[in-house]
Amino acid sequence: MSTKIEQLDLKEILILARENDERATRYLINRYKSMISTIINTEQYFLRCGDRDDLFSEGLIGLTRAIHDFDETKGNAGNFQKNLENFLYMCITRALISAIKTSNRKKHSPLNDMVSFDRPLQDNENLTSMDIIAARPEVQKTTSLEFMSPEERLILEESVDRYQELLDKELSDNEREVYLLRLQKYSYKEIQQKLNLDKAKTIDNALQRVKTKLLQIIEQEERRAQSFD
Repeated sequence: MSTKIEQLDLKEILILARENDERATRYLINRYKSMISTIINTEQYFLRCGDRDDLFSEGLIGLTRAIHDFDETKGNAGNFQKNLENFLYMCITRALISAIKTSNRKKHSPLNDMVSFDRPLQDNENLTSMDIIAARPEVQKTTSLEFMSPEERLILEESVDRYQELLDKELSDNEREVYLLRLQKYSYKEIQQKLNLDKAKTIDNALQRVKTKLLQIIEQEERRAQSFD
């Protein structure tokens, strides 16, 4: 009679997974796949050329690779589980960021051939000009734009104001309330309480609609700008 996966310790399960044992791999994926949603929600990641399920699938690929790539000989030998979970978190995050950057490159072209909104910022490669346009005040205040030319900075700064003005006209009252509270770093639970919402999913749906509307505005403005070339 074969031993149930659940009866093995975590290290034994990982070793089996690296040996392509489907039961072990499936067990680890089911155990840690919630980490993907946590990262996506916490960082507000989204794909411009896909939906949330597509992004989750990319995180799943990162998780599966991490399970097979983890080296238990590295890190603190006395805390195997923490080492594993830190490694999984890092690999999932990298996979998500890589997918987002690839999606960005495919979807958007530089505005007037001058500003690429998908260019990683010099002092933080995980942020792009798009992040600044997306109205994160804490990002705008702490990120240097010195690596941009004066012309690029001017276009970017003007775009931020214009996009925010256009976006505000497109948002429903509910979307605007959720959006502004999220920008102020309120958690989903805090927003739910403040707005007396029944489900946290309502918040996620509202934020997804906001992001979709923002991207539509940006695409429209890029097409408008290119029509003057």
